Amino acid sequence: MPTRRPTRDLSKADALLSNVGDDPEVQTSPATAPASPSESSKKQTSKKSKAKPLAKSKDPDFHKTMLYMPTALFVALKQDAAGKPDEDMSDIVIKLLRKKYPKAEAEYNSSY
Repeated sequence: MPTRRPTRDLSKADALLSNVGDDPEVQTSPATAPASPSESSKKQTSKKSKAKPLAKSKDPDFHKTMLYMPTALFVALKQDAAGKPDEDMSDIVIKLLRKKYPKAEAEYNSSY
C-alpha cells in the first residue's frame, strides 16, 4: 500500500494510519478458503457444541421474583456466593428452597 501524501496538516492519528502500509510487520494475507467443505463444517460443529447454557432470564423453567430479606441474611448469602465462583446467589437460594420443599418441583411438573 503506497503512503498517502498529506494534502493538509495531519493529526498524529492520521499520520499513523497513513503509514500502516509501510510497516513490514503488518502484512495483509489473502483470505484462505478451507481445503474441503468438511473442514468448515467441523469448525462450525465445534463452535455449536460449546454453546453457553440458556440464561435464567430466557429459560421458561425459571420465574423472576423479588423479595425482601434482612440485611444480615443478604450479606451472609452474598459472602457464601463469593466463596463459590461457580454458583450465584440464586443458585444457593434454589438449593435451600429445594431442601425445604422437596416435593414442589415434582408436583409442579406432574400438574403440566
